[in-house]
Amino acid sequence: MTYSAPESVFKGVDLHPKNNNFLHHTSEISVDQLIVRRGQPFKLTLNVAQPFGPKLHQLHITAKTGEIPTEKQGTLSLFGIPDVVTRSRSAIAVWKADLHKDSSLRTLVLNLTPPAVTPVGEWILTVKLGGEEMLLGKLVVLYNPWCPDDWVYLKDEDEIQEYVLNEQGVIYRGSKRYISSRAWDFGQFEDNMVEISLLILDLNLKHKKDPADDVSARCNPIYVSRVVSAMV
Repeated sequence: MTYSAPESVFKGVDLHPKNNNFLHHTSEISVDQLIVRRGQPFKLTLNVAQPFGPKLHQLHITAKTGEIPTEKQGTLSLFGIPDVVTRSRSAIAVWKADLHKDSSLRTLVLNLTPPAVTPVGEWILTVKLGGEEMLLGKLVVLYNPWCPDDWVYLKDEDEIQEYVLNEQGVIYRGSKRYISSRAWDFGQFEDNMVEISLLILDLNLKHKKDPADDVSARCNPIYVSRVVSAMV
């Protein structure tokens, strides 16, 4: 007697890192790793074996970051299509999913949006359909100076070019009466810079003392800047 495993309901997923990163102003960092900015949707394509209908089926998606993700701390989000997911009353930083009009019965084009208060860092996405669960992939979420709801929002495009996208600039040092300037290479688009930055955050004393609280607090750019300044 032979036994054959049942066919998986999932046929594959495409995170479209090249196109998403271009739209999220992160393609200078990578075109292979998905790096998005909070408060802005990104697209992924999920292929399924059986026809999917939002009125008949439920697609459950989970986004999580850190070692101890919780809804209360904004490091865990449960959402889906249709969005009938049961959440904790204390859930914050809830992600959103929309089914794009270009979707077909077996090819689901999804727009996922991390809220503008999402803690920055590496996130893991999983999807569940018909009792089967699959890893969608890993991505990095960054602050978004183009998003009015983000704390780091910059209305002036010239300021964005200067403070976010410019790799070379000038720094100032000295005292109040004796200030000197020097050219500086910020290097934010160098290879592995995102991974290095996230590793530095994970090595800080606050993270070692309370990793769950530290990862949750990364929603606040003031907190992150203070942590990095203290380490430097």
